[in-house]
Amino acid sequence: MDIEGRRDEAVGRIRLGMVGGGQDAFIGAVHRIAARLDDNYVLEAGALSASADKAVASGRALGLADERIYTSYLEMADREAARADGIEAVAGNFGPAYPDGIFIAQDGDNGAKAQNFKLVRWDQIAAALWL
Repeated sequence: MDIEGRRDEAVGRIRLGMVGGGQDAFIGAVHRIAARLDDNYVLEAGALSASADKAVASGRALGLADERIYTSYLEMADREAARADGIEAVAGNFGPAYPDGIFIAQDGDNGAKAQNFKLVRWDQIAAALWL
């Protein structure tokens, strides 16, 4: 099965990471295609499977660089946050720790270091905003 939804040119697009949706996962292709519909996203990184072999094969099939293929979303968040060109948005299921999603923000106070991201459960943000 082909893995659909990859575009090579990233100019002016939001850098997207994906959790799940690797080989043999129908919904992954659907999410990637949906992300491409408005032409605002480019897939740059992925934790596409908990199986290392499947994650690597899936990432390579999508044209991801080997150093941006991960086996867990926590590893992806940690390593992408350390990159100056790290991902800016993530599509996927983040499991029971983040049942309603996750909000990630960069505080801009880093000097010459890489990006400084904060991860917050979406339900905490929604409660603070009375949503």
